[in-house]
Amino acid sequence: DMPGANMRRRKKDLAVKKDLAVKKDLAVNCTEVVAFLHTRGLTWGDCAPSNFVEFGSRYKAIDFGSAALLQPQDPGQEEHLPTELQPEDPVQERYCAPERYADRKNGESTEPSEALDTWSLGCIIFEIFTGEPFMSGPDGENSSSFLDSHLVEFDGDRYVPSCQLLDYAKDKLDEASKAGVPHAVLGILQRMLHVQPALRPGARELLAEGGYFSSEGSKSLYRAGRCDRRIDQRLIPFLKNKGAPLPDICRVEVHRGHYLKLTKRVVVVFPSPAGI
Repeated sequence: DMPGANMRRRKKDLAVKKDLAVKKDLAVNCTEVVAFLHTRGLTWGDCAPSNFVEFGSRYKAIDFGSAALLQPQDPGQEEHLPTELQPEDPVQERYCAPERYADRKNGESTEPSEALDTWSLGCIIFEIFTGEPFMSGPDGENSSSFLDSHLVEFDGDRYVPSCQLLDYAKDKLDEASKAGVPHAVLGILQRMLHVQPALRPGARELLAEGGYFSSEGSKSLYRAGRCDRRIDQRLIPFLKNKGAPLPDICRVEVHRGHYLKLTKRVVVVFPSPAGI
């Protein structure tokens, strides 16, 4: 197939489409592309809508000018790609992970990681479902000054990721929820757009979880941040009877007459015990 328009040019089409299945398929398509690159030991480094180009019914990746190796190649092999992301590398900054944005502001290189691409992919998926960039103000502002004030902060003599990003992400996801974006999608975005790189799931991990963008687990993970912590204490005796590994429990939530035990990796659903 001959290449068609990039995803940036399809933005208006995506924004007006009401078929969630189409948006979910596109989100999975993008995730599969990123996972493919990670499987081959690469950090894309410039994961952005304009670098996804339509080939038939699928989108494929282009422009690897900022790509780097996740790990150095075996000794004796010629390295055709860098092992660090440089501050002068071309990148679309509104999709840039906060830790890399801070490094660029400091004039420093960034160690390649899957988490860098996960943040960028999360921004893209947010845009697929809302029609608006994740890093933008109420009037659509996404200038360098806006990014400077929201992605990073100055700490002593250097820029670091902003401690306000968690609140910013919460507000943006709440807005998306009110606009009708499914909670299953918001639950995944909440993880992908976490300020801490270590807490972002990789693209391969997301695909391996199953039920991508439709799992009850993702839905409850988004809502869990708003549930009553007292529920946890009331459920502990019940969970003990079920042999639940209590140290792994992050949160317990009531949903549709069931209790969902949120562990580090999975969600286990128990029928609601009588009287609770």
